[in-house]
Amino acid sequence: MSAQPSDAPPLSRSVKVFYGLGAMANAIKQRGLSTFLMIFYNQVVGLPPDKVAAVLMIALIFDALVDPLIGQISDNFRSPWGRRHPFMIAAALPVSVAFFLLWNPPQGWSENALFIYMIACVLTIRLFDTFFELPHQALAPELAQDYHQRTSLISMRMLFAVVGGLGMTLMAYQVFLKENPDGTGGVLARDGYFSYSLAAGLLIFAVILISSFGTSSRIPY
Repeated sequence: MSAQPSDAPPLSRSVKVFYGLGAMANAIKQRGLSTFLMIFYNQVVGLPPDKVAAVLMIALIFDALVDPLIGQISDNFRSPWGRRHPFMIAAALPVSVAFFLLWNPPQGWSENALFIYMIACVLTIRLFDTFFELPHQALAPELAQDYHQRTSLISMRMLFAVVGGLGMTLMAYQVFLKENPDGTGGVLARDGYFSYSLAAGLLIFAVILISSFGTSSRIPY
């Protein structure tokens, strides 16, 4: 890359918005896992709580091992699309599909089969969320060359994280998992999770690609 950071034009408002938008992906994923995962797999699917907790523990250990590795690889990666964007773009489809599949496990499987299925989905989500989230966070100081611009970028990122996470959770309670007056529906109704996971997965896919391509004009710098 021939361009230097000092040659970069000022950040436009659109680039700031596109960058901040990417924070919605992780927020939607994190809110879903922390709010509904235990309820869904224990009370809806029927997996014992100790097995659900074991999956979450395995996921945390997996993160501790994989996150530094992905960060190191991204820091030293070189390509015509820079060192951050290839990972960010590559994450879009796998993390979205895995998030959808997590909430739609096959029916009639044994506990052990569901346990393995849940592990596979959660670890895939964690892996490819890291593919996007770590490079995306590292992109902020590379996009902005001064304190005020970086503060503006981080503020935009936090705004979209709050809007995305709380917005999708509110939609889940009020639309996809809403309890009907006759007592049907709610968080214990399996059918609602299909619509919820489809909407969330599509939104995650969209914001990752929009954020990645929306900031691609800064790659030469």
